[in-house]
Amino acid sequence: MLRLHSATIVYILFIMMSLDWIEARKTVIKMATLAPEGTPWYALIAKMGERWGEETKGNVRLRIYPGGIVGDERDMIRKMRIGQIHGAAISAEGLSEVNPQYTYCFIPLLFQDYEDIDFVRDQIKDDLVSGAEKNGVKVLTMVDVGWVYWFTTNIIKTPNDLKEQKIWTWAGDYKTAKLWDEAGFNPIPLASQISDPKSYLTELSPDGFVLSGGNDIGSTIERDNLELAMLEYSSEHQLPLLGICRGMQIINDYQGGSYQCIEGHVATKHPVSGKLTENRERHVNSFHEFAITMTTLGSNLEVIAICSDGVVEAIAHQKNPWLGIMWHPERDAELADQDRQLISNHLERSL
Repeated sequence: MLRLHSATIVYILFIMMSLDWIEARKTVIKMATLAPEGTPWYALIAKMGERWGEETKGNVRLRIYPGGIVGDERDMIRKMRIGQIHGAAISAEGLSEVNPQYTYCFIPLLFQDYEDIDFVRDQIKDDLVSGAEKNGVKVLTMVDVGWVYWFTTNIIKTPNDLKEQKIWTWAGDYKTAKLWDEAGFNPIPLASQISDPKSYLTELSPDGFVLSGGNDIGSTIERDNLELAMLEYSSEHQLPLLGICRGMQIINDYQGGSYQCIEGHVATKHPVSGKLTENRERHVNSFHEFAITMTTLGSNLEVIAICSDGVVEAIAHQKNPWLGIMWHPERDAELADQDRQLISNHLERSL
């Protein structure tokens, strides 16, 4: 294991808004983070919200959208700009969308210790903050969260040793990939950035697919293209496919359907029923702000579970071995027996 000397820093930021507006009415501030519930970061943000409530005598409440349920950090910045959320706790990777100077902490092998980080940050702190404010974002605080660690089966003792290796970079993190490339290293973007998804899948020869939740469709074109290619490959080879949340939505999108913005389905639980539950009510979690309805359903799709407000919660393809659900089995503390059986039955019927 190699400790690579580049830093990971989390910033808490908010879209700039009038303090008079906040003080004039009871306010709910919506804040997003990639940190899941139960983590120290989530607890810290929740504590901050409690303090706001105490200081304002209940006039300001903080609503947290954890675990990336509103998308990745680029989605958070975009949604702040259009007013869907007010703030976010994000890393420098996300904030570099607002001010490219925040890429300073990604520079390969720049820092030897925290004193180096503090020194560099002190020199450019004013530019970091003012550059963000020029783009309408207020940085409240900066917090170090540790080093980037590397795992490899090869012995790495010098930067030149590392240059001989293929280095994976985060999906959509073009700036970091460019930095590594210009420094003479060999960054390999994650699969969602591949240029020829069809050839990639042919070479990979998968046995099935899981399309997970995350970014809004249309916000990350590389991921959209890869998942659409997965759907095509699955259809051609009749491979089982499970779509979760966004994954179900892109199944619907592939079949010519659409979706609409709704309320009341984020960070909550609600009952669903239908063919999937043998017409018995079952309570599931919910973390989505876009929904499929009977009028926006794509072709050749069957609704197998629905919520009482008319939102479609589960679908199946009439010909292909595809199942889509809007809840997140992986977000429960333990995998529910119903979900375990649901996934098992889907695989047994498909394989």
